[in-house]
Amino acid sequence: MMLSLAKLGRGSEGYYLDAVAKGAEDYYVGRGEAPGYWAGRGAELLGLDGEVTPEVLRAVLAGTAPDGSMLGAANRTVPGFDLTFSVPKSVSVLAALRPELSEQIVDACEVAVARSIAWLEDNACFSRRGHNGVEHVDGDGYVAAAFRHRTSRAGDPQLHWHVLVANTTRGPDGRWRTLDGTRVYPALRTAGFLFEAEMRNELTNRFGVQWRAARNGISEIDGAPAAVLRHFSKRRSQIEDRLAIKGYSSGRAAQVAALSTRDCKAEPESDQTLRERWQREAESIGFDPASLDQLLDRPRRALVLDDEIPTALSTKGLTHKKSTFTRLDALRDLAERAIDGARIDEVERVTSRLLEDLEAVDLGVDANGSEDVELRSGRRIGTVTRRYSTRELLALEQRIIDLAVRRSTTPRPQLLPSVTKLVLATKPGLSGEQRAAVHRLLTGERLVDCLIAAAGSGKTYSLNLAREMWEGSHYRVIGASLAARAAKELEDQAHIPSRTIAKLLIDLDRGTEKLDDRTVLVIDEAAMVGTRALARLFDAAEAGGSRLILVGDPHQLQSIEAGGVLRGLENRLPTIGLTENRRQRHAWERVALADLRAGEVGRFLTACQANGRIHVGDTADSAKQQLISHWSTQLRFKRDVVILALRRDDVADLNRLARGKMLEGRRLGPDALIAGDCEFRTGDRMVCLRNQRADGLLNGLRGVVTSIDPEARSLTVRLTDGTDRVVPAGYLDAGHLDHGYAMTIHKAQGLTADEALVLATDDLYREAGYTALSRARLATQVFVAADDFDDDPSIDLSHAVRQSGSRVPNFDLARSLGRSHADHLAIDR
Repeated sequence: MMLSLAKLGRGSEGYYLDAVAKGAEDYYVGRGEAPGYWAGRGAELLGLDGEVTPEVLRAVLAGTAPDGSMLGAANRTVPGFDLTFSVPKSVSVLAALRPELSEQIVDACEVAVARSIAWLEDNACFSRRGHNGVEHVDGDGYVAAAFRHRTSRAGDPQLHWHVLVANTTRGPDGRWRTLDGTRVYPALRTAGFLFEAEMRNELTNRFGVQWRAARNGISEIDGAPAAVLRHFSKRRSQIEDRLAIKGYSSGRAAQVAALSTRDCKAEPESDQTLRERWQREAESIGFDPASLDQLLDRPRRALVLDDEIPTALSTKGLTHKKSTFTRLDALRDLAERAIDGARIDEVERVTSRLLEDLEAVDLGVDANGSEDVELRSGRRIGTVTRRYSTRELLALEQRIIDLAVRRSTTPRPQLLPSVTKLVLATKPGLSGEQRAAVHRLLTGERLVDCLIAAAGSGKTYSLNLAREMWEGSHYRVIGASLAARAAKELEDQAHIPSRTIAKLLIDLDRGTEKLDDRTVLVIDEAAMVGTRALARLFDAAEAGGSRLILVGDPHQLQSIEAGGVLRGLENRLPTIGLTENRRQRHAWERVALADLRAGEVGRFLTACQANGRIHVGDTADSAKQQLISHWSTQLRFKRDVVILALRRDDVADLNRLARGKMLEGRRLGPDALIAGDCEFRTGDRMVCLRNQRADGLLNGLRGVVTSIDPEARSLTVRLTDGTDRVVPAGYLDAGHLDHGYAMTIHKAQGLTADEALVLATDDLYREAGYTALSRARLATQVFVAADDFDDDPSIDLSHAVRQSGSRVPNFDLARSLGRSHADHLAIDR
C-alpha cells in the first residue's frame, strides 16, 4: 500500500516520539531516524513550525493548543490518525545503494508528501456542527507531525513517512472541532495515487528515471531487477505470509497483518553501517549496485495528460467496468495514466477538464450520499457521492429502457390451445408460481420480458415448458449466455439451442443469424451481461421484431463490465418472478437464503450457526484443512460435492490438498500424465478452463479422468452429465485443463450440486456469497478463519449486531457479506 491510515489510540504517540525524545541525539551523530517536523495548515495556525517536541505533540493530540486553549472537545476517544506514505521498493533501493543520490531522493519524496497532505486538506478536511453533527463544515487544514523512517522493521531499505494528524481542525467560525473521519477514508486511495504521480514526476525530473506501467497506482522504476526488489522486501514477505495464514486479502486485513507481525525495531544503525550491510546483501545475490546507473538519465516519454481525456471517456475508460464514476475515480485514472508522473495540481486541472468535457455527464449527488460542502473559496467540493457517466453509455441505457417499456407493435405469438393443453398435462409437478410465470412469458405484449429467478426457483423447468409451447405454435426459440457452460446447460436442460453471447453477436454481425417476428431469444444469467452487449441484442431484436426474454437474478453475480440492466428493468417493468426455492432440502435453509438475498446477513449467519453449518479455523490453513477433511468423509457416499472459493489462489490450495487426500487414500490410478503444472491420473477430478468446441470442451465443464493414453498424450474424461470427452494433447499442453476438486464461485454460477463446501474469505461480498451458498441441495458448509480483529481495540464489534438483534457468529464474515457489489444503471444514480 502506498498510503494507509490508522486510528491512534490514547498514548500511542509514544511510538513516534521515540524518534524525537530518544532518537534525536542518535540521528545527529549518524544513527536513528530523523526527528519529526510540523506540517499542515492547521499547524501553521497554531504557530507550530520546525522540529516536533514531545510535550507539544502530546498536548495537541490530547486536544490542547500550545497556549493552553482547548482544540475542541476534551477526552476524545480518537486523538488522531496515522497517515503512512510509502514509496515503491525500487525508489528505496536506489536511495540505499546509491548514497550520493539519497538526499535528493528524500527531498523529492518529501515534496510529494507535502503536496499530498495539501490535497487532503483541500478535499478531505471537514468537521461537523449542529445537533448530532448534521451539518458538514469546511476545515482550515490539519495539525500534523511528520516522521521519516529509512528502514522497514525487517531492516530493509524502505523510505516511508508517518504523518500524525491530530483529530482537530478550525471551522469557518474560528472554533476548533474534531475531524469528520468519514470524509478522510474515501479520499485516502486517491491521495495515494496522487502521491505516487507527484513522486514519479519529481524523480523523473531530477534523475531521468522511467517507470513501468502503474498497477493499482503503484509503479516501480523501469529496469530495477525484480530479484533485488524481492530480496529487500522481507517485511512485505512477513505481511504476505500472515495474510496467507489468515486467508485474507483486503487492505484492512493487510494493516492488521502489519500490526500483528510487527517486532520491536532493532537498535538504530548508523547510516554507514546500514549502507555497508545493504551493499553486502546486494552483492551476495550477484547484484552490482553500480549497475543502477543504467536506470538514470533516460529521456522523458512525451505524454500530454490532456490528450488522455478522450481515452478516459471512451468505452474502455472510466465506464468500461462501472456505469458511473466520481471525481476521485477520474483523478486516479489520470494519475495512473501519467506514466512518468505529473504534479497533483496538473492532474486536478486535467480532471476538471475531463468532467467539463461534452462527453462527460454530471449525474448530481448520489441518492444514497450526502450533500456537497461549499468551501471558503466558494467552490463546492466534489464529494465521493457526486457521480458522472458518459453520453455514449447513458444513450445506450435510455434506448434499452425505451425499448423495454414500450409495447410491441409486432403481434405476439398466438399459441395453439391444443398445444397448451397437451404441454400442461405432461407437467403435473408445476407449481402455481411457475404456471403464472409461464403464462406471463407466453402472453407478454412487450419486446422484452424479464424473468427474475431466485437461486433454486426452477427457472430452467419453467423455460422448458414455455419453449414447448412456443415451438408447438411454430415459433423458433434460441438462447444465449455469457459463458459457454451456461449456454450448454440451457440447451441440455431447457432444450433451447444456445451459444455464447459473443458468438451470437458475431453471427448477427456476419448475417449468419437473423432474428425475425417468429423468433424468441432467451438470454440466461442476464445480470452478468454488460450494458453494451445487451444494447446490441436489444437493437437486433427490435429490428427483427423478435421477442427478447431476459432471465437472471440481480442478487447473484454481477457483470464484470458496466451493467445493471436487469436490476434497472426490474425497477421499471412488471417483471415475472420466481421466488419459491425448490433446491434446498431443509426449510430453515430456504428461509435463511431468502434472508441473505434480501440483505439480512445477521439472520442468515445466525441460522447457519444454529444448524452447525459454520466451521471456524484458527488460521486459513486450518480452515482449509477442516474443509478438506469434511470433503474426504463424503467420498464414500458418491455425492456430487463442490468446493468453492472466491480467489484463484485459494482454489489452487484446495485442489492441492484434496488431491493429496486422493493420493493418500489410493483413490487415483498408477499411471500419470504431466501437462503443464498438473499431473493427471485416472480418478482425478478435472475442470475445463477454455472453450474448444470442436472437441466438446467448454470453460467450466467438470468431470473425472477415466483413462490415459500416454502415446497420444491425451485423456478421456467423463463429464458430470455422463458424456465422455477426449482431451487432446494440445489442450493439455496449453494449460487449459486443471484439477477440479475446487472451483471459483464465478465458475459455479448456475451450478447445482448435492453438497457445497465454501471457503469464506474477507472479500466474499454479498452477491458472490449468495451465489456460492445456494448451490447445494442437501447441505452447504461454510469454513472461515477466526477473526483477526478480536484483539484489535480499534474495531467496535458491536457493529456485528444486525437487524435481527442477534450477535452474528463471525464479525469478518458478517462484514464481508454485508458489502454489496450490485450494478446500477447510470440513469438510476
